[in-house]
Amino acid sequence: LYSHGYISLKALQPHLSPNLKSIQDFYIHYKNEHLTRMKKLGSVSLNSTTSDTKENGPSNTMNQDNADYCQGNQFIQLFNVMIELNLPWDDICTLLFVSKSSSSSSLEDENTTMIGAICSVYAPIGTNLCNYVHHLIDTFYYAKVQQVSIHSSSSQSSTHSSGQYSILPLQLGPTKLGLLATTTNLIQLCDMLYKPLSAIVSTSCIASDSILYCKLCRLFHTLLLEEKSKTAASNDDHNDTSNTLKARNTQILNILQQSKSVCYFLQSFIIPSLSLFPCNPAISSELWIVLSALPYQIRYAMYTLWGRNGLGKNALRSAMSTKSKFVLPMKPLKQMDSEIQTSISTKYLLKRLSKDNIRDMGKQVSKVSHNNPLVVFNLILNQIESYDNLILMMVDMFKYMGHLSLDVMGFCLLVSLGGGEKGEVRNKLKDDGVNPAQWLSSLETFAGAFYKRFTDVEIHGLLAYFLKRLHGGHTLELGVLQSLLKMTGGY
Repeated sequence: LYSHGYISLKALQPHLSPNLKSIQDFYIHYKNEHLTRMKKLGSVSLNSTTSDTKENGPSNTMNQDNADYCQGNQFIQLFNVMIELNLPWDDICTLLFVSKSSSSSSLEDENTTMIGAICSVYAPIGTNLCNYVHHLIDTFYYAKVQQVSIHSSSSQSSTHSSGQYSILPLQLGPTKLGLLATTTNLIQLCDMLYKPLSAIVSTSCIASDSILYCKLCRLFHTLLLEEKSKTAASNDDHNDTSNTLKARNTQILNILQQSKSVCYFLQSFIIPSLSLFPCNPAISSELWIVLSALPYQIRYAMYTLWGRNGLGKNALRSAMSTKSKFVLPMKPLKQMDSEIQTSISTKYLLKRLSKDNIRDMGKQVSKVSHNNPLVVFNLILNQIESYDNLILMMVDMFKYMGHLSLDVMGFCLLVSLGGGEKGEVRNKLKDDGVNPAQWLSSLETFAGAFYKRFTDVEIHGLLAYFLKRLHGGHTLELGVLQSLLKMTGGY
């Protein structure tokens, strides 16, 4: 009835039951159960039974309670059906407008929280959200990106392009539904997908649709190359390659500064969503194709934002402060769960690492690092700082890592040396005040061995950090530079 214009959602809202306040209370209960379950991961209780120690995911009772509540909630079911019908997103969100606040920013935050809560508690909405984005981008995707290995996905996505219903009026054509035109640029694409992707981020439903993730990566990469080619065409008269490269990087920085949606696409969706695809090197490769087109300054900034709210149990501790509040956690629940599981697996493997099993353990560590490289490499560097006899084994183990993992390793090394955003200062001298500390000496040796073995890993960030420190009169980092020149350069 709404799609044909016979009824108003605002007029219908008072007649739906239960009210939106019950959804808020249910989401708080849902969030508390998941936070409590994740808090127990990796801990050993002497009073627990065997079944308790093996339980890693949500219980069947928890899932059944969620399903029963959502099936009987008219708001949730109507919201789900409207997404299936592929109605315009702003019209769908009208159903959940509950705040009468005079502040537009607080109104937007409340509605975003409500949408995220509904998408989180009811799993079928996540599937329909992915199909909704498929419907928006499919025509544009196949016009822009060559079909390489996903010919079968076109037939699969076409079955969902108009939902399982066929009652839409004829006036709801492609323009009304918001389909992308073939002339859409990068900023317009991200602006169009900003609101649906924010709902997908909150529910982490992209984990069940790797095809959509790959499509978005390839589409973003293609449009990014188009922006670069425009800059290159304007500099054709100049033969200086360095000026052209600088102009391209400047163009990318301008795009990120001008568009909030492009920044959101990178820092909140495409990079953190990698955590939701465990043991999948193909997904990591798709992401690296996008990131490799960005200058190292932007990549390192995105890695910093990836771990800004903590990793694993650290992120969980910050989320525990919101247990009794109707707010979305700073990091999605499923992403925190994935990081905790990766941390547990990495610690288990590193305890069993030796010279005799470096081949087998190296492959397994590489396997768990594909989706959460920050978690894995922070743990590895912590081990190296304390035990310098592990350096050569760790470097040898990295030959099984992918390009993205190695790039993140270079970033983590820079942060451990003190080049992170927080500027954490550790004592770099021993108690005698003359010799460098144990952790700094270990990182010096590791940096030389790492960059000698993997010469194609980005080193500009590390060198820029050294120059900045030397310009400020600090010379303790000269040991790292000496190790690089001695081991990597052979001087």
